[in-house]
Amino acid sequence: MSKGTKLTDLNEYLFDQIKRLNDTSLTKEEVNTEIQKAQAITNIADTIIKNGELTLKTALIMQKMGGGKTSATLPAMLTTSQNEAGGTDEEEV
Repeated sequence: MSKGTKLTDLNEYLFDQIKRLNDTSLTKEEVNTEIQKAQAITNIADTIIKNGELTLKTALIMQKMGGGKTSATLPAMLTTSQNEAGGTDEEEV
């Protein structure tokens, strides 16, 4: 797995897990293992999303405190993979 660490990459992890849960060739034991993994992934994803929300709120507050005259940049975790192709991990808020 060569996925990144952006919030958009989280979707790939979640959809990959859904595919594994829908795999009809899995035994009952393998399905139970995948269910446990899915629960762990969900818990981690919730924490990542909450962290992203806090990070975004912080960036917006920083921009607001600057009176809109200074631009705040989004932390790398909030940017999309498309930004990486453009050579920058941050985009203006």
